[in-house]
Amino acid sequence: MPESRHLTMDYELPGMDIVPEVKILRFSEKLHKTALSPRARRRCIQLNGSVIAQIALRTIHEIYQADRTDKVDLIRFKGYVKVTDLITNYDMPLPVARIDITRRQFLDIDLRSVDPVECLKGLDKAFSPALERLAVLSLI
Repeated sequence: MPESRHLTMDYELPGMDIVPEVKILRFSEKLHKTALSPRARRRCIQLNGSVIAQIALRTIHEIYQADRTDKVDLIRFKGYVKVTDLITNYDMPLPVARIDITRRQFLDIDLRSVDPVECLKGLDKAFSPALERLAVLSLI
């Protein structure tokens, strides 16, 4: 929206399958067997949240860095994950992150020292519950 200097973007983020459920894979040559150590479900959710937060922050950073003529003053980042609707069996977007941030607000963030998840939680109050919904839907 050039007149308001706002940029709205919908971004498809990776689902829960981006984080492997297997933590360690061991092969015993003596027994010729493979042993799997699963990753805790809670840890998978945490790692997935970290990936999503890093993607969102990096995308916003890239947009502001590329805008050398200051045409964008506010970015509205809407991140979603595609999930399958259990009733219709069609893919549908599940919102997991929404960030409205001005250039000034974003430049005040030191990306080298922030925890991406905590930073995103501060910018989007619904970030954590949305990940919990995603985790539940991926179990079905």
